[in-house]
Amino acid sequence: HEKLGDLLVPGPERAEGMAHYRLALSLVDGNPLATIKIWSRMAYLQGEAYDAASARDSYRKAEQTAVAWLAKSPGDPTARGKAALSKERIAWFGTLAGEPAGAEVAIQEAIAVYEQLAAQAVPGERRDVALGYKTLAEVQQKMGKRQEALANCRRSLENSKSILAESPQDGQAKTDIAQERVLLVSLLLANGQRDEAREQTEGALTELKPLAQAADPDLYYLVDYVALLVGTPFTQFATAEETISHARKAMELMKGLDPETLDLLAKAYDRA
Repeated sequence: HEKLGDLLVPGPERAEGMAHYRLALSLVDGNPLATIKIWSRMAYLQGEAYDAASARDSYRKAEQTAVAWLAKSPGDPTARGKAALSKERIAWFGTLAGEPAGAEVAIQEAIAVYEQLAAQAVPGERRDVALGYKTLAEVQQKMGKRQEALANCRRSLENSKSILAESPQDGQAKTDIAQERVLLVSLLLANGQRDEAREQTEGALTELKPLAQAADPDLYYLVDYVALLVGTPFTQFATAEETISHARKAMELMKGLDPETLDLLAKAYDRA
């Protein structure tokens, strides 16, 4: 059931994917890592459906499992990492749900754990450091801390680029960088740094365009490409018709069932 859920997550059949995850959750038989993994994936689906409160609650379940795991195995690096990640995501989805109190501190504490584990060469923790700084930047952006948000977004991007430099075929790092650059452009504009924003927009679009225009594009690259086009004040990079066409393609890939791609299509029409 877990593998079936994984297959359905990237596409429009997300409700069916959630059902498989719930069934998988009933079969994990107390395995803490498997339990955390499933709660996390359920939270991802809830977040993609713009249900931040439910995503936060799912990560609370994951955190409870990680804390219980740590009680039995104090200092276990995997348990520490999962507890920290759950804490970070609770803070993020809590912010989206309108409850930002303590989010910034919680994320900073989570990053401190990631950095400790990354120094111990625990697998996956370098990426958690990069994404933790991205989350911190996003929360600070919502708090109006534009300069701090920009600095942490740069940290996120630098960490992801370092990972990619060491593993040039790392597709996940490439996806992370694309998403971090979308955030970077937004924060540069918010800080009045239009020249660099234009430069970063052009660079990101140049890299994303062939990926977005592929016959069978990766949805994440296509969405990032459209997000840049509909969010940029620099209109010379694509016509309104091109932007609408790409936004419609993303929406159709999700069969009109995904809130994010529907929102991007609406924004593309608003710019036309």
